[in-house]
Amino acid sequence: MNLDNICGITEGKENMKLPVRAFNKKILRQIIEDSFHAQLNEEYMPFLIENDAIAYMDLQYRGVAIVLPHPAGGVLPHLKTLAVLPEHQGNHIGKALMYSVSEGYRRKLNWRSKPDRKANKLYNELAGKGKLFTNVEGIPYFGYFINHTTKEKRAALDYMAKQPDSFEKAEIPTPQPLLTS
Repeated sequence: MNLDNICGITEGKENMKLPVRAFNKKILRQIIEDSFHAQLNEEYMPFLIENDAIAYMDLQYRGVAIVLPHPAGGVLPHLKTLAVLPEHQGNHIGKALMYSVSEGYRRKLNWRSKPDRKANKLYNELAGKGKLFTNVEGIPYFGYFINHTTKEKRAALDYMAKQPDSFEKAEIPTPQPLLTS
């Protein structure tokens, strides 16, 4: 899909681009956790730093896109996370971040998203229908690709399937006995 002029967005000037290691990790964590209403796992930030991840941050700290420029196995750039604070979702911040990321990586990008995510509507618009797969933990995802050959898609899907979820598992509360007296 042509990413030019998505909803009138023609440049990513409203976003800054820096290595994740240069950002305040507490702010990054808060934006992501607030956006997904979930707690990131302990390995998330160290993984980003070890893999020289790049963050595209909205200048008003309303959203962030995090990219792994060189994932393992020669996979093309991988969008690890796109997060927009709930009160700003639907205001084209995610689209502006996607435009910046896509331009930064010569419009060759892949990512995954759980089937229940609202952002899949945007992703389907940008990359076409996602390819359903499950990761190593048995969690279903859609894989999305922009400008990938069949071989590049296979390599990206293999990479995405090997990646664990970024969030802590939700604990299921232990059922308590009913008090009958």
